Amino acid sequence: MLQAVRAERKRLSDRDAVLKEREDTLLTWLKEEAPEQTSLPLNGEDKRQPATALGRFLERALSTGVKQTTDELSVLAQADPEVSEKYAKPAKAINFTLQGWKR
Repeated sequence: MLQAVRAERKRLSDRDAVLKEREDTLLTWLKEEAPEQTSLPLNGEDKRQPATALGRFLERALSTGVKQTTDELSVLAQADPEVSEKYAKPAKAINFTLQGWKR
């Protein structure tokens, strides 16, 4: 029984050595044939910034991933001085902006 276990361990050790050699060969081939892709602007590096104060506010508010109603966003917008001084009714402006983004 002990002999069988030792033989199996030896076989697995030999197989592991072969697999490590194959892995090294494949990694070498990958380095030679496929250089790393350069970063593309589509990866989010040169992300466009919204042009309006409301757009910037909405992007910040929605970036958390938490769902919020228009009324909740309106309350947050009233606390933002850049948005509150430009829009008398932020809820209406938020609704129009979000509808525009949807299309």
